[in-house]
Amino acid sequence: LLNMDKNRARDRRYAAWKYKNDPMYKLRSLISRNISAALHRVNPLGKNGQSCMKYLPYSILELKQHLEKQFEPWMNWKNHGLYIERKWDDNDSSTWRWNVDHIIPQSTLPFLTMDEENFHKCWALENLRPYNAKQNILDGASRIRHK
Repeated sequence: LLNMDKNRARDRRYAAWKYKNDPMYKLRSLISRNISAALHRVNPLGKNGQSCMKYLPYSILELKQHLEKQFEPWMNWKNHGLYIERKWDDNDSSTWRWNVDHIIPQSTLPFLTMDEENFHKCWALENLRPYNAKQNILDGASRIRHK
């Protein structure tokens, strides 16, 4: 039992390190968690153990490249993250963070399974972009946000 706990702790440390240092691992984790959470809100089975990657028409590498093509000069993989008001300074871009944003908000494209048309619209590359984390919070899900 003690050995199992040591292995779990080691695995958690490695996953945390990889999440911090491997943008593709982080992106894959975030996408999977986001899809899982959306499904669990409407379906008690959620993803039902299925990989979301089977349902997306692109790879994580393609998603990463799609986002990078749209980066603003201040954006990079080290400043991808949540908006935390106390850490944000509008006059200091080194404090800024960005999120993966749905141009058409997830809330306007409800889906119960990953087979549905709304799932594919919601998670289409054309609907995803890197976006200023503070602005993403301010915009909310109240409207369609076009550039």
